[in-house]
Amino acid sequence: MVTSLLRELAQLIERHTAAFVLRAPAGVPRRAITLSTPATTTDALTTQADITEFVHVCVPAHGYAEIQLTVDGSSSIPGDLATLTQTTVSRQGGIFIASLAEAPEIGPSCSIHAT
Repeated sequence: MVTSLLRELAQLIERHTAAFVLRAPAGVPRRAITLSTPATTTDALTTQADITEFVHVCVPAHGYAEIQLTVDGSSSIPGDLATLTQTTVSRQGGIFIASLAEAPEIGPSCSIHAT
């Protein structure tokens, strides 16, 4: 299991939407993921084709809200391109994050408590 954490920051209490474009790594037909916030949990199945998942969070003023991405399983993936030496060493990865975007929403204020 591989878990990552994303923090959304805000100056005021804001509603944010994060859009994840995800896919299973090469050679893996499908891999289960879970996206969690304090208020919701979404389960999805990644495949070799891109899937898009949207997560809505309420970010407290001058604070942050957390979005947790948990992947069921991991695979050997190519090395890091940061240096020539690191490119030759494989590493473990859960899924490929093709894109990640976030935007504050215009609208009524939101509640920062889990519902």
